[in-house]
Amino acid sequence: DYVKGLECHRKGLALAEKSGNLLLLAMAQNQMAHIYKDRQENDKALSLYKSAMFIAEKINERQIMHWPYGNIGAVYLNMGNLDSALHYMQISRSINVNSKYISANNSLSYTTLATIYSRKGDLAKARDYFEQANQINNRSLSARYTNQNFVAMAEHFKFHRLYDSAIYFCKAAVAVVQNTELNHMALKPARMLIDFYQNTNADSTVKYWKLYSAQNDSLNSTRNNQQIQMMTFEEDQ
Repeated sequence: DYVKGLECHRKGLALAEKSGNLLLLAMAQNQMAHIYKDRQENDKALSLYKSAMFIAEKINERQIMHWPYGNIGAVYLNMGNLDSALHYMQISRSINVNSKYISANNSLSYTTLATIYSRKGDLAKARDYFEQANQINNRSLSARYTNQNFVAMAEHFKFHRLYDSAIYFCKAAVAVVQNTELNHMALKPARMLIDFYQNTNADSTVKYWKLYSAQNDSLNSTRNNQQIQMMTFEEDQ
């Protein structure tokens, strides 16, 4: 529920600003930016992530610093700017490697790096980073990060025209979140499966269209989009 999520982030950001605690402010901005990143509103996401990055650098809080760096890399990847994406992801990884704070979300860093190298045509590095992400996910049992890695692998195989493998990982991405509170994360792989099957398998096309349309209507309704645009405008003002 992006609307309620954004309302809560705005309240959290206001409390962080009021407190004068720069660590809280950096965390609040970094977390709020996720909504815009997920919605592909890249300019707004970059603005918040970069503000969080500058604050974390100012107070030299390395435990927090690697998050906005990695997130900026992910946004640049969304925008197709591979060199900038790689630059920020490498900084994030260099900070995190030397940090005592290691968590399951390292999987997303590896997934992002794998996708960057896939787009650059370095298949050996792409495979290596995908495998490292899978190893973390097998230990953490995180449906969220497992789904994200499977989707990225599906896109990797589609990009390199290995369609059977792409279909396999799309189905795996759907299965790991289906009938859970993360069911909305089936949206992207379901859309890909529709594209794969629409000219060859009518039953599968209908099956994944029903799944896709239910999640898309919930996440991206006109009313939700209008509310978020108005809230973002008010926040910018």
